[in-house]
Amino acid sequence: MHIHHAKYIFFCSDNDLENYALYANVIKRIKPRRPITCYANCSSNTVVGYMEELLSEERKGEELLKKIDTVHFNQKDLTVRMLLAEPAVKHSILKSLEGISEDSHTVDSIENSIKPSMYCFFP
Repeated sequence: MHIHHAKYIFFCSDNDLENYALYANVIKRIKPRRPITCYANCSSNTVVGYMEELLSEERKGEELLKKIDTVHFNQKDLTVRMLLAEPAVKHSILKSLEGISEDSHTVDSIENSIKPSMYCFFP
């Protein structure tokens, strides 16, 4: 398979700078024939900014790079996103959350429910 035909490309190193280097190498060489979503594991907002700036600059010289969309993630976010992309999982989670109102589980309401309603002072 040629990378130009990929639907997804993952950059999953635990090292943000390593992911940036791989991402930069791919972006500078790829000529996508269809939309591609790149998933880059990145916890540093600075490195995320570098990736976005790189793609923006490279798009000026290569029109085909407009077919690339980049999603920056950490492992937990990606896991939740991929799970919610499955309709059956999303339906099950939403069904489990039915009946829970936004106000009923705020920190204040939880704290109020565990406070004693009457204070007793002993001399």
